[in-house]
Amino acid sequence: MSLRDISQQLTEVASGYRQGLEGHGSLKLVQLIEMLLPELTDFPPTSLSTLNHLLTQAMEALSRRDYLFVADLLEYPIKDAIDNYIKIK
Repeated sequence: MSLRDISQQLTEVASGYRQGLEGHGSLKLVQLIEMLLPELTDFPPTSLSTLNHLLTQAMEALSRRDYLFVADLLEYPIKDAIDNYIKIK
């Protein structure tokens, strides 16, 4: 799966969280993170640090069951960070 595919899937996962499909969204999110990990080796250090911070926030929000915040993080700053990297790559 390419970074573009991962970026598009983030929007779908966010939509699922907003629709109350937490179980499906969480399963899909784990799969996307596993697909994203090998791609991170080429990210610039500052972008990687930002993405790491955002993913940490998402995981903390998941543990609080704050699914709307998770959806917002996925659809906006996390997706933007990946899209920005795609543009410069």
